[in-house]
Parts: sequence; structure tokens; C-alpha cells
Amino acid sequence: MNIITDKMFKVPFILLYRSVYACTPQLLSKPDHSVCPFSTQLKMNECKRGGWYTNNEHRTVLTRETFFTIMALKFCKEDVPHIEKYIERLSKHMTSDGQVPWKFTETWMGEEVPHYTNNNKEVVDANAQFLILLECLYDTRSKTLKRLYLHARRAFQWLEKFMKNYEFYEDYGCSWGNTIKHSGYVLLTNVLVCKSIHSMEIICMSQGDNIQHKLMIKTHGKFKESLQKKLYTSQEVLPRMLAIHWNILPQSTFCDSFNQELKYPIPLLTPGPVLPSTTWDSWLYGVDDIHTSLLYPWIGLLWINILFKMYKTELAKNWWEKYSSYDSDSTLYDIYSPMNMIPIERAFLKSHSCHSLTLSMFIAAKQMKDIHIKSPQ
Repeated sequence: MNIITDKMFKVPFILLYRSVYACTPQLLSKPDHSVCPFSTQLKMNECKRGGWYTNNEHRTVLTRETFFTIMALKFCKEDVPHIEKYIERLSKHMTSDGQVPWKFTETWMGEEVPHYTNNNKEVVDANAQFLILLECLYDTRSKTLKRLYLHARRAFQWLEKFMKNYEFYEDYGCSWGNTIKHSGYVLLTNVLVCKSIHSMEIICMSQGDNIQHKLMIKTHGKFKESLQKKLYTSQEVLPRMLAIHWNILPQSTFCDSFNQELKYPIPLLTPGPVLPSTTWDSWLYGVDDIHTSLLYPWIGLLWINILFKMYKTELAKNWWEKYSSYDSDSTLYDIYSPMNMIPIERAFLKSHSCHSLTLSMFIAAKQMKDIHIKSPQ
């Protein structure tokens, strides 16, 4: 009864605030980053403890965004100190039952604060990202991998709590798409978990743990088989991109048909008969489009990098021609409006300037383009 009463009083005030904000001219001037190249902006966002701050406010380091920023650096064949540093940070703050933080903030005195829950719910995708990053140490940091092997086992055991019949299930708000209603199965999380199982295959093999290695091979095969069926019928873009990149879907047969579905600017969802339902709270706060129709340039840039990595050079160049216009901007934001391609400015949702993930993906795509022009395959 108290919850219902609280909502009755809260709703009109929230809607009123949104209306007033929408009608009020934004008087604050926008920051000017014109003298600062993208690479410098990204460097300035690097956190000394490991990872990247989300933007130039330097308040939050997200495991999710640092994971994809590292992916961008790996497209550029960067060495792994960035990876090792953040892995060490996550392992240091791993809980006794194996969960790693999905976010770090800082106190006013500069002390780091790890976060494991969001709205009192355990965030699940950081553990999968931790294991995928850990695999990256296989070739060059074998001593670190050996030292953190038990951390890897604990992190995977924590993920297993959410697995049933070779599928991963979670509650609302436990991963990125926290405004989307679902029955427990989230495609993006399942793609990440599938890749993390394959990472565990390699990690167990590197440590000579034959029993666990064989178990991971079996688990990965069955998990992948179940996941593929859902990927073939999905309209979600990012999970299918990652599935192609990680060979969960066959690159030779699926890549070209998937590419034909995409239009510029690359959306979160391709057109189709199914529209995801969003939560009531996201509608109330005016953010119900954040995981459905708003535009994230880094996802389009990720696709360019994947295509270059697969030596689909002409396809990648065609996409680059569309996204290269961002090069003339003073900085890059995380989200843009699909109506006019400008950053979002709402009462409860504002685009982040100097967005580390978008900057890194743009820098990587530009470098990949230059590399493939010099040495076409």
C-alpha cells in the first residue's frame, strides 16, 4: 500500500518536471573540445587504477564500457597492459562467492567504491566480461593468468548460478538493457556468457586442467547450439555482431545477409514484427527508448572494425564513409537522437560528451581503415 501511495504522489511531479524541462531553453554553454584530438580525450579519461572513466567528468568507471574500449584497442593491436591492469582491479575486488564489480565510483576523498548491484539486483554481465578479458592474457601474460586461475574458476561458478539447460537467465535490470521487459532470457548476456565459456576452455587448457577443459568444451557446444537458434530469428543488432565476431554464428554464411539488414545509422534493432516492451518506470522518466531506438555510434563503429578484422574491406570502407563525418566533430557522445542526429538533452537523460567507448571505437575504425588502405587484402 505504501508503494502505491508513493507512486501516486511521485508520478505527477515527475511528469511536470519533464514538461517544464522540455519547454525551458538550455542556457548553459556546451563545453568546447575543439583543441583536443579524440586520442587525447581518450587518454585523459584513462583511470590510473585501471579502466576508463565513462566521460570527462571522471566520476564512474564501468566494466561494461571498459570491456568494449579494450576490444577497440585490440582491433588496433595494442599491447595488453590496459587489459592486465583492469583485470587486476576486478580480481582485487572479487567477492568471496566470485562476483566482480560492474562499476567503480570514488568518494570525495578519492577512495574507490566497487558496485555489485543496481537497484538492489546483482549485475551479471561483468563476470562474463572479466573471463573474456582474462583469456586475452593467454599468449603474453601466462604468469598473471596462472596466478588468477582460481579467480577465473570462482567467477565462472558465480555465473553458473544463473544457468539452466545451457541457457542463462536473469532478472530485470541485471545487465545493459535494463529498460526492456523480458522473461529472464537476454540475448546479449547469453552471447557474452557463451564467449566466456569458450574463454574458460582456453584458460583451463593453459593451466593443464584437463577435467575442467573437457567440461567447458561440452558446455560451450551445447550452449552455442541453443543460442544460435535464437540469434537467427532475432532483430537485435549488437548480439549478432558479437556472435559473428566470436564465431558463434558462421561468418562465411551469416555476415553478408546480416550486413544487408543494416541501414545507416546502424540501429539497436533491425525492422521486424517484434517490438520489445519497456518497463513502466522507463516510460515515466522518459527513457523508454534508450534500448530500442536511440542511436549509439560506437555500435556502428564496432561493425566497421569487425568487418575490417574479417578482411571484408570493401564493406567496411563503405560503412566508414558514412561514419567518417564524425571526424569533424569536436568530441563524440554516447547517444544521439535518431530524428536529427544530435546529442540527447532531457530531464532524466543526457548524452555524455568525451565518451571513452565511442572515442576508442572511432579511433580504432580510422586506424583499421588506414591499415587496410596501405596493405589491401
